Amino acid sequence: MTREKRRAGAGQDQIARLLRAVPQPEEAPSEVRQRVHRAVREEWRGLLRHRRRRRWQLTLAAAALALAIVGVWIASGPWRPGTASSTVVATVEAMSGSVAVAGEALRFGEELMADAVVATTPSGRAALRLAGGQSLRLDVDSRVRLSSDRELHLERGALYLDSAGVDADELAVHTGFGVVRNLGTQFEVRLAQDALRVRVREGRVRVEQGRRRLEAGVGDELVLARDGAVRRAAIALHGAPWSWNLEIAPRFDLEGRKLREFLDWASRETGWRLEYADPGLERRAREITLHGDLRGLTPDVALPVILQSSGLSHQRTDGVVRIEEGGVR
Repeated sequence: MTREKRRAGAGQDQIARLLRAVPQPEEAPSEVRQRVHRAVREEWRGLLRHRRRRRWQLTLAAAALALAIVGVWIASGPWRPGTASSTVVATVEAMSGSVAVAGEALRFGEELMADAVVATTPSGRAALRLAGGQSLRLDVDSRVRLSSDRELHLERGALYLDSAGVDADELAVHTGFGVVRNLGTQFEVRLAQDALRVRVREGRVRVEQGRRRLEAGVGDELVLARDGAVRRAAIALHGAPWSWNLEIAPRFDLEGRKLREFLDWASRETGWRLEYADPGLERRAREITLHGDLRGLTPDVALPVILQSSGLSHQRTDGVVRIEEGGVR
């Protein structure tokens, strides 16, 4: 054995003695191992609970934010009046009795947005000014949806529309019996259980039923039954057939206006054609300035009142109202 090998063997023996002198670790008791295990498990469960709570908090926060956004959207939705993003299709000009839009009471001057549904009760009527300038009136117990100022959907009752010279040849009234299109008119559309009735006071209307086209002119009454039958009749341009729309006619602002303006308005509303006894009376009507308030007076009732206060009178004969000098006749 060489000297180097002997020295190496002595070193290994010394290391072995040193290792035997070091105390060997003892295995932890079972109770301690279980306690540590329970502690680690509880800590892990706590961490999971914390994570779940955090996720719920984030979820609830996101839901609250979503609800807030929906709330703002509903509050400023297109069916609510007065919002910049909505399209105004009509304004309320007159009401009587109970009238509602989307189940809420309608208010004078209220602006109505696209798709507004206006409903009158058996004692209510309403007059609206469409955005296009036409006068739309609803009789009692009626219901109409305003898809736009050019598209109306009559679901119940009757409506009266006065184009008043406005370019309204694209306006359509949709019903369960067909579509009624006006060609610059004053006309009434009324729904009954088994029929659609159209009355024309001025201009012409066209009724479209699938491929069928029917037209009606001044003084025509057109009735289309559910079974397809069509009946035509002649009607007067004034009086009883049109009396209901006088009850809800928009008010004429009298103060400061000329007599001629009032007479033209009353003539159009009542359906009576206007005549003057002589040219001098017509010139006088252009010069007379009116004062006061017509509140509570329908056009036919207001006519003799205003003429009397102006020192004039009138006669009604064969659809003509004749303006004359003198007192009331």
